[in-house]
Amino acid sequence: PAGTLRLRAIAPRVSFGARGHRWHTVPAGDLVDGATLALPEAAAALVVRVREADGRPAVGVPLNVQPAAPGPAAVTDEGGTVVLDHLPPGLVLLDPNSELRRGPRVRARAGDDADVTIVLEPAWRVTGVVQDPAGRPLAGALVEGLGSADTLGSAPTSDERGQFTWRGPAVARLALAVRSEGFAERRLHVEPPAIGALVTDLGAVRLEGPGLEVVGRVRTVWRDADAYILVEPLVAAPLRELFGAGQVLDRPHRLVLEADGTFRGVDLPTGVPLRVGVRGAGVSVDAVVEGGSGERVEVALDPPPGERFVGNVHRPDRLPAAGVTLLLSAEPREGDRAGDGDLELVSGADGSFDRRGLAAGAWYVRAYAANCRSLHQRVVLPLAEPLHLHFEAALEDATRRVRGRVHHAIRTDVETKDDSPWVGERSTIRYEGALAGVTVRAGGAEAVTDADGQFVLEGVESLAPSIGLTYGYVPGAETPADPRAYVSQGALEVKPGGEPLELVLWRAATLRFRAVDGIDDSPLAFVHVVIRSDDGNVQFDRGVAPVDGVVEITGLPPRGSTLTVVARDRRFRKAPIALRPGERTDLGDVLLVHGMRISGRVFGPGGHPIPGARIGAYGQGWQHAEVDPGLDRELLFRTAETDLNGRFVLEGFDPRKPADLAVWARGFAPTSVRAELAKFSDVIDAEVEVHLVEGAYLLVDLHELGFRGERGNRVHGALVDIEHAHDGTDWLDLVLRGLLRGPVAADEDWRAVSEQLLYERRGVEGYVVGPVRPGPYLLWVERPGFERLRSKLTIIDPAETVLIDVVSGSERLYQGRTTRLFYELAPAR
Repeated sequence: PAGTLRLRAIAPRVSFGARGHRWHTVPAGDLVDGATLALPEAAAALVVRVREADGRPAVGVPLNVQPAAPGPAAVTDEGGTVVLDHLPPGLVLLDPNSELRRGPRVRARAGDDADVTIVLEPAWRVTGVVQDPAGRPLAGALVEGLGSADTLGSAPTSDERGQFTWRGPAVARLALAVRSEGFAERRLHVEPPAIGALVTDLGAVRLEGPGLEVVGRVRTVWRDADAYILVEPLVAAPLRELFGAGQVLDRPHRLVLEADGTFRGVDLPTGVPLRVGVRGAGVSVDAVVEGGSGERVEVALDPPPGERFVGNVHRPDRLPAAGVTLLLSAEPREGDRAGDGDLELVSGADGSFDRRGLAAGAWYVRAYAANCRSLHQRVVLPLAEPLHLHFEAALEDATRRVRGRVHHAIRTDVETKDDSPWVGERSTIRYEGALAGVTVRAGGAEAVTDADGQFVLEGVESLAPSIGLTYGYVPGAETPADPRAYVSQGALEVKPGGEPLELVLWRAATLRFRAVDGIDDSPLAFVHVVIRSDDGNVQFDRGVAPVDGVVEITGLPPRGSTLTVVARDRRFRKAPIALRPGERTDLGDVLLVHGMRISGRVFGPGGHPIPGARIGAYGQGWQHAEVDPGLDRELLFRTAETDLNGRFVLEGFDPRKPADLAVWARGFAPTSVRAELAKFSDVIDAEVEVHLVEGAYLLVDLHELGFRGERGNRVHGALVDIEHAHDGTDWLDLVLRGLLRGPVAADEDWRAVSEQLLYERRGVEGYVVGPVRPGPYLLWVERPGFERLRSKLTIIDPAETVLIDVVSGSERLYQGRTTRLFYELAPAR
């Protein structure tokens, strides 16, 4: 009959939707024969029009809509339009930023707004011609941009003439991977142009010979249906696992594990050690292989079956807790989001969970549910019987209560006292305009302010001295005020059980300016913008492709701030700005000047020029979070690569200050050089010469301290950092782990790449770091749960190999070509 539906539920919860109505989700257990569902009506349809910078409709652009709803993702049609007819009245966030395109994040109000237009930033186009080793055009080659999560932009294939055009968002650094069957993959480093159209022509891209072929078999008594093989360069594997996929240039190759346990990978990287690992077939096991062009390597993996984590979870009323995410980690952790290395399990309709293939020993499980205390428990595998987990009800006493009021303005009245020998001032703070409908969250509890702006949070769970509190208008909630007029969210640290809070949700400010060349007023094609408020918080930090040089940023907190604009080959502009509530500040033209130009040549032994050497600027403490992020972003644009004659050019430096450069080339020890102008000179060009030499290697092998002082289990996941002791800088991080070894694709994520030096390569005796130029260094070793190790290290012989064995606490020196050092990594007190 009309309006009836027959279905079989295959999930704990089922969602229903219809045109002009809001989505409604019900537990699968409530779906019985004859059940009736009433879908609430939605707000009037909101038409979102997405346009290119020249006004043309933007076709096929994904649009992230909040509040989120089940069903297919929103994508613009051939007219560049998305119609949203399922929204509840209230705030709507429209975000066109994706791996394909970028644009402003727009805040609308369903029920009031009927039509919204979003203008995207210009797309960056990278063109080229793919050729085979003989220089002939190669058709069908795949060109992918590597982003912070997966791919960036489009993934075109070359045509019959070998030509391709990649389109995507403009970022400060782009890594393109060019692949074709029968050839080894090639990586290209691309940077956007300084001015003019966002178009970069790479010319001829020639692929080399065939890659490495790896074949193998997995012998195991059990494996998951989704088991697979992961192949990636050994140097990138630990970095990706600790800091995320966006922090390495190389992407792992995921191979299919056939039903009979066999696998095969072709066109893999050559000349570097590769880690071949099995995932989901028992306990993870890795093997290391290496081969040249066209070679075939066989590998056998035999993972143990592992242990089983099985049981169920219940709520305080003893009912099954369905759809709860359980997070498993090898070390105790906090937070309801999965971190690197965490395993996620979702409980079924009866609260059950089951996961196989875990290593024996201690595991830590945590889970969070509404109106419940968070669950933290240590579990030792193997289990003698299925595990039974129980949530406890949230505590609701005065020590778990947070209360207060939210306002939209604050005013300070100052009274001057002149009836005494000295003149003093007394100020009175007045809060104005209570805000209703503001959502306040802390420690798993949530409340909404009433007509007087007041709120009370009960059952705020916090065993720590303070807890994070956020407040703001959330998407989908009906609000008496216009949520578009206010900043999206406020945040602070509070102590439950304290005095009532007086919170202010400011009216949002807007900043507009036009970034142009300081000489000919040409609009810049790409800039990086950082806005940092006077209290030190970074409010905006992103690369922007302006439209005719115009940059407009909305939703900013109204307070004193510092604006930093960075562009390639130009000195950055830094200026204080005053943002006022509800107003738009227009700075007009922001001029970026060229500054000092540094040119030079890089030579190897015998005075031979080195092509392909990479040069980058660094500064004191440049990679630390407390440093001005504007300075960090300036360094992002200060890199170059030598040509066939070993020559390089860098522009945009402050002529009043010396510039420190780090220089690296494959097979040579990195070094640093200082460039500065001669005093009393009118020339703003500096010339330097850099001579690279062969260097020493560090072999780092970490073990736990055994019961009787002997070497115990090998340590994995520790961080090793070396700093140059002469000037105290960390420019080696820039070389060994950071920008000079290859750029990351997302400019927002580059900072995490360069904070600490990780093991570079796993060898037979340890992790290999190098080559390193002789000289004094500081060695740092960090491991969670252990005291930080700091020691002086001097490398004398460039042909030396230093073996660092962090075990016993005694320091012994062996004479000869090999130096072995022993240290103790003591547990933290």
